[in-house]
Order: sequence, then C-alpha cells, then structure tokens
Amino acid sequence: MWKLPDGSVISKPKRVTIGNVEYGPEMFYTWTIQEMNALGIYPYREVQYNGEYYTSTGVTEEVVAGEVIATHSTEPTYTVSGIREVRKAQAKMMAWDTLHPFDWYVIRKYEVDLPLPQDVSDYRAAVRTAVVNVESAVNAINDYAELVAYNISLPTYSG
Repeated sequence: MWKLPDGSVISKPKRVTIGNVEYGPEMFYTWTIQEMNALGIYPYREVQYNGEYYTSTGVTEEVVAGEVIATHSTEPTYTVSGIREVRKAQAKMMAWDTLHPFDWYVIRKYEVDLPLPQDVSDYRAAVRTAVVNVESAVNAINDYAELVAYNISLPTYSG
C-alpha cells in the first residue's frame, strides 16, 4: 500500500496525477523509495490490532525510514468481567465443536442401550473437565490483556 500526497491510500499500483504530471503504475515497481518520497508518495503499513477484543479510537501516522507507519490507539471492547464471560463462552463453543461428532454414541446409548466405547467416554469427560479448568483459570485472571492472551486448550481425541 502507498500513501499519496493528497492523503489517500492505495492498495495496488495505479496511474496517479501529482501536480500536473501523470505517472503510470510501473513507478511503484521501478522507482526507489527515495524517488517516490520526493514526490510525496510513501509505502504505507498499518500496524494491526486485535479487533475482536479492542476498539480503535484513532490512528497516528509516523514516517520512519521513508515509510508511513499507521498505529491504532485502542481501548478494550469489554470490561474485565465481560471478557471473562466471552472467553468462557469460547471454551464452551470449542467443547461443543469437539464433542459434537461423538454425540451419536450418547444417543445410541440412550436409544438402544449400547455402551459408549471407553475411549470416547474418557475423552468426553476430559473435555468437560478441561472446560471447568478453563473457567476456573479465567475467573482467577484480573488483567484484561492476560484474559485476551489466555490460551484455551482442550484435549484432542486420539482413539
């Protein structure tokens, strides 16, 4: 991406007019950064932020080594108690996703009284226990950034 002298940002090379001079898109491939900088054109890079848990409150641009770097100011999207609930809900959804393929065993047990294979039963119990452990761990964290960074990990089936 490039920032043009008029303040606009383009994502792919195109014909541009600066002053009264028109430049073809090939300039973005063949000119040096210094040559483009002399015209007021700068490579543009936006520092990404976690938009799932943070909201952008503005963008600050700074020219560093001939490149415009745009950095977002952010604030948390949730309160600490809110992010706790989100993370616990994510753990439960992950558990549902991992247990769902084995639900037919439970239905079969209920409908025709055939036993669950022991490895499936053990796996399902391990996933449920892991979710309880995640909920306990999340409830013990009081720092927003730590809650965002917390790695929710559930067992995988190896049977």
